[in-house]
Amino acid sequence: MKKLLIGSIVLLIVLSGCTSAKYKQSIEAGNKALVDKKYAEAVTAFSTAVAEEPKNAEAKQKLDDAKIKQDEEIKAKEEAEKKAKEEAEKKEKDAVSKYVTSIKETTNQLLTINTNWDQLRKASASGEVDNATFGKLVSDKFIPAATTLVEKIQKVSAPSEEIRLIHELYISSAEKQQQAFTEIVAAINSGDMSKITKANQLLTDAQKSERDYVAKLKPILDKYKLSIE
Repeated sequence: MKKLLIGSIVLLIVLSGCTSAKYKQSIEAGNKALVDKKYAEAVTAFSTAVAEEPKNAEAKQKLDDAKIKQDEEIKAKEEAEKKAKEEAEKKEKDAVSKYVTSIKETTNQLLTINTNWDQLRKASASGEVDNATFGKLVSDKFIPAATTLVEKIQKVSAPSEEIRLIHELYISSAEKQQQAFTEIVAAINSGDMSKITKANQLLTDAQKSERDYVAKLKPILDKYKLSIE
């Protein structure tokens, strides 16, 4: 009987030793992962330890602690990402806002040119202004104004590649308008009316480029509740 009891104890120790080795290894791995702040690895290691010895309070506590650390890490990461996103959006909004401020002056100048141009064309069509006067006004007022506008628009810095490409449409619109005025003066001076046809086409193209510019820029402005008007 005594020999049987001793044999059972030895067997229990052997079996317990095998289990404890794996448990100890998992605990050590989990502890190291915690020190290294690798909380997902710690959770895995301590989960193995708990599976190895389900009734061991130490393993359960370490697993709970590791899960808390993992949750804290996930939450901290999410908050950091949210903050980074907010900061990036604010930076982008500030940059777009600066662009809008720079462009507003030119849009006001463009509106003035277009308004004056419509008035001059109507005066010319009604006979209130003769061709010579018409040509002189275009040469002395509209071409310089259009040239200045092109230069100002070209100097505006776009805050992103997307807006830079959109801004190119605005530059193109101003350049075509400038070219149209030049063609009108050349037509009057040379008597070559084909240049008037070319000028009208340039003005049409300029208006289209301007519309495309506004249409493509609008979603970006709407995003930040901004306006170029």
